[in-house]
Amino acid sequence: MELIYEHADHCIAISQDKELNIIMIQFQGVVEHEAYQEAYRVFMELAASSQCLKYIYHTKKIKKVSVRSRIWYLNHVFPNLYKSTMLTAIVNAEHIGSQVATDTMRDALIEMGYDELNVQRFESFEEAKSWLRSR
Repeated sequence: MELIYEHADHCIAISQDKELNIIMIQFQGVVEHEAYQEAYRVFMELAASSQCLKYIYHTKKIKKVSVRSRIWYLNHVFPNLYKSTMLTAIVNAEHIGSQVATDTMRDALIEMGYDELNVQRFESFEEAKSWLRSR
């Protein structure tokens, strides 16, 4: 994976595997709303320019993302991912609060009418990458 973007406070990094056409956005610690928005703008531009349809949402080391950021994601990022039929592999967070927040977002998406999510959850980066490689 080649590092494409890293936020100044190192809470977010975006990498790309050009051979497998996979983009990974990796979070750690507490992620502020502005950093979250900036990273997803970079992510969406990269996904569009590389025509990438495989995505790893790596949350293993995340501690907190605000409710405001999650609502912004649901309204501004996810609809574009869904339209593109992007496959998403989530690497589960170690922090239970982050796991619950991810589950809540998934439930909200289903309530919004996104019944058929191309999403799978994994315990490790290697498992996530292997699943995407097989698609």
